[in-house]
Amino acid sequence: MEKCTFYDIGSKKANAYIIYENKRVIAFLDIHPAAVGHTLVIPKNHYEKLSDIPSTTAQSLMTAIHTVVRHYRTKGIQNFNVLHASGRDAQQSVPHCHFHIVPRKRNDGLNLWYRSVKQKPQNFKRTEKKLRFR
Repeated sequence: MEKCTFYDIGSKKANAYIIYENKRVIAFLDIHPAAVGHTLVIPKNHYEKLSDIPSTTAQSLMTAIHTVVRHYRTKGIQNFNVLHASGRDAQQSVPHCHFHIVPRKRNDGLNLWYRSVKQKPQNFKRTEKKLRFR
């Protein structure tokens, strides 16, 4: 494994502004925030993509995200985006699985959402057939 700052944070070899942690997951402030309170939630062990993570760790990640956003509500943060990119082609910037919690305010000027792509109805049927569980 190449040097990974997120792994170093998870294993306490690097400092971070830690908000929450349990035995599998750690949440800390992003040092390049999109908004005040922008938080990253990562597995402590090194996994590059969401699809690489064992189910128990994935469950711990979602539980941690849920715990953090519920806590943030008690601090006055009522709205947020939860974002994730898995793989370079999906714009993953750090090769360690991570989720962003970005606090939002009315008229904050952030646009963190995508524009939808128009598709013909027959494309949906083809895509469903290709992707559905059998």
